[in-house]
Parts: sequence; C-alpha cells; structure tokens
Amino acid sequence: MYPSAPDPAFNPPIPAYVPAPRKHGPHLLWIVLSWVLCVALVVVAIITFVGTITSAVPTTTFAGGERATVTLDPANSPALYATGDQTSRFSCQMFSRSPAPPGWEPLVKPTVKQSVSLGGVEWELISHIRVPTPGEYQVTCESERPLRFGVGTNPHLGAVLPTLILLPLLGLTLAVATTIIVLVKRNSARRRP
Repeated sequence: MYPSAPDPAFNPPIPAYVPAPRKHGPHLLWIVLSWVLCVALVVVAIITFVGTITSAVPTTTFAGGERATVTLDPANSPALYATGDQTSRFSCQMFSRSPAPPGWEPLVKPTVKQSVSLGGVEWELISHIRVPTPGEYQVTCESERPLRFGVGTNPHLGAVLPTLILLPLLGLTLAVATTIIVLVKRNSARRRP
C-alpha cells in the first residue's frame, strides 16, 4: 500500500519570513560603565589625598612656652608643626619619661618645606620627631613672636603619589579605550550584511 496524500487540514502553516535580527555590536552600556568607573577612580584618588593630608594635621596643639605631653609611636612618623608668623625664630625641645638612648636627636629639620591646611589654618612642618619607642613624651617650644605649635604626623605624600596619579590615569585609559572599541565594533557590525 501506498501512503495516502496528506490531509490539508493537518499541514502546519508555513511561517512568514522573519529577517534575522540585525547585530549592532557591543551594547552602549559598556561605554557608560567605563566612564562611571573612571569617575569612581578619580573620587578614590581625591579621598586618598584628602585623607593623607587631614591625617597629618596636628592633633595636639600648644602655645610657645607651654609644655605638651603627647603619646607618640615611631610607626606613625610623628612631626612637629607651627602656625603663625613663620619669620619668627623659635627653638623646641623634647623630653622622654624613660631614659633616652645615647646620641638621641628627637627633632630633625625637614629637607623639604611642607605644609598642611585644615579649617583655614596652615600648619608648616618644622621638625620630624624621632622617638625610639612608643610612649609618652613632652615637647616645648619658645618663640620670639606668638606662634602656635602642634604635633601631628608626616603626610607621606611620596608613598601615596603613585596611587594619586595612577588611579585616575588608569580610569581614563580604560574609559577612552572602551569607548573607541565599542564604537568601532558597532560601526563595523552595522556595515555587515
């Protein structure tokens, strides 16, 4: 027996012609995300810079002729600052409650002029403080004219400078490269048949 002719009622309908979706290449969202990352890295660099500077501002302040007791740790790189008429001559001394090691020079003049500002007050770094061990120390300063002195930390900008430069540069490079790549690929995808 031969198969009978197919029943027209059971034939599936012929699908209408639907063209294949046209490819547009990578989504434009990649460009937006890369620029958001660039802005985020710039913000991180700014926060790092501000945090480094504000952490250096003196936490203990005293007037000339006063004696301040401070807790210092050599790991924090303590420093002595002054604000006021910087042309005034001054001299400072440090005292340790425990016996000082032989040849101990607690105050070392900086080789580079540095200053930090917070709340409209500019503090100039006048000495690095070298302490042999963590503990309490006393510092006193005398000056010809009224000066305010303070003990803070060394800002260590040299340690964070690569971060301050490289993070924004990395973000900008990634954003520009992503923008170029996405636009070129989208353009070439449109030209393909």
